[in-house]
Amino acid sequence: MLGAVFLFGLCGAASSLFFYGGESWHNYLVPIPFGIACALLFLRSTWVIFVVPLYIVVWLVALNVAKRMDMSVSSHSIYVPMCIAGLIGGFGVCLASGIVRRCLLSLRHLLGASVIGCVLALPFGLDLTDWHAQMLQPWLQFAIWQSGVGTYLYASCKGLGRKSDSWATNSDHR
Repeated sequence: MLGAVFLFGLCGAASSLFFYGGESWHNYLVPIPFGIACALLFLRSTWVIFVVPLYIVVWLVALNVAKRMDMSVSSHSIYVPMCIAGLIGGFGVCLASGIVRRCLLSLRHLLGASVIGCVLALPFGLDLTDWHAQMLQPWLQFAIWQSGVGTYLYASCKGLGRKSDSWATNSDHR
């Protein structure tokens, strides 16, 4: 599990190298490292060629929602656009991954990924407009989000954290 956290964090740091904040074709590359890590760890199917492009769509939708909401909210609620974008991102990558791993299409996992995405997007709200004068560098913000959401998806697919049938039915463990 620790290896998954590290790999997704590394991919998040790599993703930040493609993000320039403005309109650029580089923004289309941001989700690629995350998609590669998902493919290696838990997607493992030829259907992944459809999933990674969906990650790009999810990223662009979340990014545009955050930018548009930032223009319409006051500076006191800068975290709201980031949380909504994180929620969209978590829900979207879980839904897209569900093409290959059907277990991720359950309401439990969709909500879990949404909440984790929402909460772990908070560091992006530290300073939405000026990427150089922040408390957290962009590579760390991307690493936090991708390691959290990616590890959640990985653990969900691997069944980590679930009670085994023998534990749930054994009265000695209650």
